[in-house]
Amino acid sequence: MSDLQRIETAGTLENLAAEINAEHRACETALKSGLAHALKAGELLLEAKSHTKHGEWGRWLAENFEGSVRTAQAYMRVANNRSELEMRNTVAHLSFRDAMGELASSLAGEVSNHRALGTGENEWYTPLDVLEDVRRVLGKVELDPASSHAAQKVVQAEHYFTAEQNALNRHWFGKVFLNPPYSRDLIGPFASKFVEEVKAGRVHEAIMLTHNYTDTAWFHTVASAARLICFTRGRIAFVKQDETFSNTTQGQAFFYCGGNEEKFAEVFSKRGFIT
Repeated sequence: MSDLQRIETAGTLENLAAEINAEHRACETALKSGLAHALKAGELLLEAKSHTKHGEWGRWLAENFEGSVRTAQAYMRVANNRSELEMRNTVAHLSFRDAMGELASSLAGEVSNHRALGTGENEWYTPLDVLEDVRRVLGKVELDPASSHAAQKVVQAEHYFTAEQNALNRHWFGKVFLNPPYSRDLIGPFASKFVEEVKAGRVHEAIMLTHNYTDTAWFHTVASAARLICFTRGRIAFVKQDETFSNTTQGQAFFYCGGNEEKFAEVFSKRGFIT
């Protein structure tokens, strides 16, 4: 290598080092700023939770927080571990770093999955406050066609079909509440079955709860049979099998079929707009 080549290489490496360090400093600044916002968001969430009554936190969060439940929980853990940030030893930083790692993962998931169709999980139970509104309209739930023994602790339908009983191969009847499985291969058939049973007159009155995927064929199928639809303000925090709240990535819609439209509009208007 000639002296000129050595000089040119040294100059290139010096420039690269300067650029690398400039980006490093910018990254450090952004991370510090992000950390400050994460701490503040966590503190505000903790304060909001302290002002909600027992059992209302999940619903408040779903209706008012733009991020996911998982992200909110990570913000709160960051805030709870604030003192560990100020302690300069590795052990104390472990849980704080874990919380920050979870937060980063959750935020990344929100960006990449905000239009994904659910999570592939089918056992998302309807929260009690929603079911109370369903019963205010229907009077009672005579059939829950997509249910489980665990879900019935809250739904308390007179009759219900489990996955093993396969509601798609049975006649439905009476007053129905349907929170169908949200996987791609099941939600379409359940939507079609819902409309079929309503049009056949076997289902006299019904409320169906789904995600608000207005661009899908199954959504249009149900909308064509519904008398009214309530599009939720915010998102419903469904209850998972481990009794934690689900990480929903979009809002929901309630479809109403029946002759009690005024009652449905009266009860569900608090949850969103009616069309």
